[in-house]
Amino acid sequence: MKTDALILARSGSKGLYKKCTILIGDKPLIEYTIEAACGSPSVRNVYLSTDDAELLKKYKGHRGMILIRRPKPLAGDGAPIKDAVKNALSHMGRPGPDMVAVLSPTAPFRTAKHVEDAIKFARSLKGFDSVAGVTRLRTHPFGGLSLDGSKRARPLVKGAFKYTNRQDQPPLYRLNRAIWLIRPKQIDGLNGLLMSGKSYGFEMDEVSGVDIETQYDVAMAEAALSFKNKRVSWNERGRFNVQRFYVHDDPQMGILRNAFDSAAYERHFGRYRFFLKHVKPRDSVLDIACGSGYGSELLASKALAVRGVDGDRKTIEYARRNHGRPNIRFDASPVESFDPKELYSKIISVETIEHLAEPEKFLVRAKSWLKPGGEVWLTCPVSEDITGQTENPFHISNLTYNSLSAMMKRHFDNVDLFGLSGKESFRTDTLNNKTAYIIARGAMKK
Repeated sequence: MKTDALILARSGSKGLYKKCTILIGDKPLIEYTIEAACGSPSVRNVYLSTDDAELLKKYKGHRGMILIRRPKPLAGDGAPIKDAVKNALSHMGRPGPDMVAVLSPTAPFRTAKHVEDAIKFARSLKGFDSVAGVTRLRTHPFGGLSLDGSKRARPLVKGAFKYTNRQDQPPLYRLNRAIWLIRPKQIDGLNGLLMSGKSYGFEMDEVSGVDIETQYDVAMAEAALSFKNKRVSWNERGRFNVQRFYVHDDPQMGILRNAFDSAAYERHFGRYRFFLKHVKPRDSVLDIACGSGYGSELLASKALAVRGVDGDRKTIEYARRNHGRPNIRFDASPVESFDPKELYSKIISVETIEHLAEPEKFLVRAKSWLKPGGEVWLTCPVSEDITGQTENPFHISNLTYNSLSAMMKRHFDNVDLFGLSGKESFRTDTLNNKTAYIIARGAMKK
């Protein structure tokens, strides 16, 4: 199925002057979309349709793009997007493409991978008129009310009052304008939003579906880009424990998806509650990759002493301010170079080992930090994929149930694995990765 990309950029905008050329980070807004279109391997030709003479001049010959001068009547605020697309299709020659990816230049975080994934999704369908990028609604209409003349409240949507809990409301979505995939032969059957009764939704997360309309949107996009650039450099890849999003973190590790997600909090807090059952009043506990410190504080409610260690200095400062107790000590140190200079009864590590380039080396060092009869308790995701590829790009080491078990048995006298096996009960976590979590225990002889 031959696929071309069409970028629709117009000069006029009531909300933001020359919106396409506004700088987001260090480059114009439109260039994010040009990179996404030109970077998709499945895209044959990239067209830029615009009435802006400056854009036509600037991007003439740029990366092999084909420029289309859009008539002014098709570039006003009230001009239907469908008419602009039909005009562009008339310039694509015959035979034209089988499918066109219509891209708005106001979506800076839609990437070439999103374009590729949407194209693959469309090709998997037996038949469609269009596929549209969608993002889950933040505010559900089932919570909306209308008021009559006497201010009597009625549900905006009939039957909405049966959903007393937000979590029970069926998921609803909005068009995010980041991408449409249309079949030119079906263009006349589409409405003004390039949709029909045979349209499908391609789900994107909230950041990827950002659409720049106002100055506030620009500020939020700048903030998201700043997080990404400063917190996710390659030399830092894998060093972040998801607990840290309660202090500061980057969007790729989930801050904008689950910074206030109770499910994510409960998932991690539940690990510590499990470990607390196995902590004794005379235990000295080392909490590796302690994050913001709330887990260390929970362990300290029962243990004699707890030492929390994390590689991020700001996070440790937060932990000291908010989760300090007389029997807790917090230290800032990367796991790979940490040297405690003392021995512990228990070592706790929540979803850390998969972020390390040499997980077995960590187990060897952890063993040397234990007292006789001491125990290492850790949690980590496991998969059945033995190719070395990790589903979560921030997991450096891919561990299977069997590989983790064998690794621990090489270094500990007694090993137990609890919870999910590597072959069943796979589920989706808060970062939308299919995975199974296990709890592993390695103990030394007394």
